Amino acid sequence: ATCADGVSSGLACCAASCSAYLSLTSRSSCRTQRTSSAALDARCRATVAACAPERQVDAPPTTAPSVRKEIRWGDGPDHVADLHLPEEEGPLTNEHGTPAVMLLHGGFWKQAFDRSLMTPIAEALADAGLIVWNVEYRRWAPGDEGVWQETISDVLRAWGHLEGLDGVDAARTAVIGHSAGGHLALLVAALSERHPKVCIAQAAVSDLVAADAEALSDEGDAVRRWVGGPVEDQATPWNALNPTQLTPQCPVILAHGEDDADVPVAMSRACAEAYAGRGFVADVMPLSGDHYTIIDASHESWRRIQEVLLVWLMSGK
Repeated sequence: ATCADGVSSGLACCAASCSAYLSLTSRSSCRTQRTSSAALDARCRATVAACAPERQVDAPPTTAPSVRKEIRWGDGPDHVADLHLPEEEGPLTNEHGTPAVMLLHGGFWKQAFDRSLMTPIAEALADAGLIVWNVEYRRWAPGDEGVWQETISDVLRAWGHLEGLDGVDAARTAVIGHSAGGHLALLVAALSERHPKVCIAQAAVSDLVAADAEALSDEGDAVRRWVGGPVEDQATPWNALNPTQLTPQCPVILAHGEDDADVPVAMSRACAEAYAGRGFVADVMPLSGDHYTIIDASHESWRRIQEVLLVWLMSGK
């Protein structure tokens, strides 16, 4: 596929026509072109409108309501996911199956927060015709800290389960994560054996060292409690599993509310710069609103993210 108008800071949406969408191999040719974020977003909207008018931002989905099932994918209490299914096949389904997306919730890896944070957007995506895998993973709690290995193991295992779900087109799978879940989504993009077609990291805690230095989260110590010690201990997550030290193996979109007071948008911009230093181009997608509007299914910022995701998953190429 060729770029219609180039790429804004990387890869957000690049479509030549309704039948030819950007593939991983076209990334190098796209890097040489640039356009404004507004122009690119307008082209993305036009593409979605032409190909699937029922999913325009100004119109509610016309597909049937989705179906939700709770699936246990492991033996532990947190080895569970909500599987959201379209009630009937839609235009995104082809002879290979239906595209699917794995969701990873935020909450600074704390046991106090769970996958219900992502339920509204899971339902929105299923209503748009996607199979949605909204997963749980092990998280830290007071007295049970330093669980980073369990968390990452759970996330990678859950990602592996996605392609085996009935009806999933394994060639069209994506991962979306919010906040701490955005950090985990970036790890999936860099470490998984089967690469996502696209990774969308929403307000991601994309630099663990910077997040700890800025004392992000309510008590300011969430990162070190998840890791199990301070930066000075040089535990593996601080470097080897810090997104800014890794190179994604799939296209990455760093979506961030410009008024985010919980995880500053500067963190996504710095992450993109770190990637660029290793020759990888990620797209920073600034959005109106704060830390939570980007997971509010009724908000314009989420609907922009959903449009971009649908463009990526329309094509099996």
